[in-house]
Amino acid sequence: MAFRITEQQIEAPSWNDGVDRAIAGEAEPKGVFCTSKLAGSQQSGFGPAWISIASGTMSIEYRLVSLLPTCLGNERIRIAGDGRVSYSRNTAECDEGTKWSAPWRDVGWLDDAALLRLREQITGTGLLELPPESIDEAAQGGRREEIDLTIDQRKYRFVVQNAEAHPFRTVVKLLWAMIFELDR
Repeated sequence: MAFRITEQQIEAPSWNDGVDRAIAGEAEPKGVFCTSKLAGSQQSGFGPAWISIASGTMSIEYRLVSLLPTCLGNERIRIAGDGRVSYSRNTAECDEGTKWSAPWRDVGWLDDAALLRLREQITGTGLLELPPESIDEAAQGGRREEIDLTIDQRKYRFVVQNAEAHPFRTVVKLLWAMIFELDR
């Protein structure tokens, strides 16, 4: 079963309080970032990697990678330019030298207006003003998080490793809120 999010289902920027509560397990993110509805038809396979929306194109991929000698729990979220939302979480060990044992799983789609709104929210966080890397060199183990973002064919890459960068964390919360809604 797949879900589609439309512009009319995306709430105003008051999403943050509910997202924080949902991530903490205190509340379900109802109407926080978006709500889901059953799509008119199930789609399979991948469409075009980019689709033009009102003010350009956008795609984003978030990866959380353990710095411990295991790949268990590594997660990734991808939103393609056509609105397809995919998710992957490792639940088995990886082959040596790889970070991923789990394939991508489609969880839904965003329509053009929802993609545009997400793009506006992401660019409004201050993410694009961050340095490419925020790394705590003194920390041992932990995790590395990465965001690859493409807006209008301009590519950005951000890495946060055992450090906090508020705009980065805000974007991650936006992506998780969307996954919570789509994967119900």
